Amino acid sequence: MSDTIKYILIQTGYCVFGSGHTYSECLADASQWLEPNENGSYTPARIELELLSSAHKYHGAEGGFQVLEAGDEGFDSYLESQGGFYRNSEGDWEAE
Repeated sequence: MSDTIKYILIQTGYCVFGSGHTYSECLADASQWLEPNENGSYTPARIELELLSSAHKYHGAEGGFQVLEAGDEGFDSYLESQGGFYRNSEGDWEAE
């Protein structure tokens, strides 16, 4: 498993909730950080449903969940502002 971060799950306009080298690793990481709500705990499958819902509900407005891939607009700025992440000697992102 690589430590470089290629995917992040964000709540648009707020913060990073998950990161990983693969999309699946990102969702698994997010499931550990998202707090349960009235519908229960977040699993990777439930996060997938939330992503689909957010895409239709928020259309990029603040508050929706979104997965960004390395190179996407906003990817670097979310990791820079979040804290807990750094660039390695190759310029790739990793978690502290």
